[in-house]
Amino acid sequence: MAHYQVTISMIVEASDHKDAAMRAYSLIHDVTPDTFEVKDGDAASQRVSLSEEDQDEALRRTLHSAKR
Repeated sequence: MAHYQVTISMIVEASDHKDAAMRAYSLIHDVTPDTFEVKDGDAASQRVSLSEEDQDEALRRTLHSAKR
């Protein structure tokens, strides 16, 4: 299986770096992103958006893995 770097990016208004990180942390729990920047081992980057069906499948995989 290949390795990929997945980056999630957001813009938040904040008073300083720590405040920005704390706001992002709280937001990530409220909103799950459906678009990701994915880099492969050769550093080729591709933006990937998940359809509702893809999101459902991702959740099924997570639940299936948790049952093991």
